[in-house]
Parts: sequence; structure tokens; C-alpha cells
Amino acid sequence: MTAGNTHVTLKSVKYCEYFSKILLFPDFLAKIWGIQDWPGSG
Repeated sequence: MTAGNTHVTLKSVKYCEYFSKILLFPDFLAKIWGIQDWPGSG
């Protein structure tokens, strides 16, 4: 594995974590507020 590929992989992981937080946040709010039909609440 080259340094370039390692950099891309780490960058991809960062993006995955970032988007995961965005996707899970509405579900988090829904649980707090008791909203069942909140967008992205699964």
C-alpha cells in the first residue's frame, strides 16, 4: 500500500464518520422528542 492510498483511505474513513453522524443525528433527536416519523429515523 502506498502513502497515497493510505491517505485516501483515512480520508474516506473521516467522511464515513462524518456522514454517519449526520444520518444518526435526526434519529437521536427523534428519540429525545418522541417523534416516530422524523426523516431518517429508520
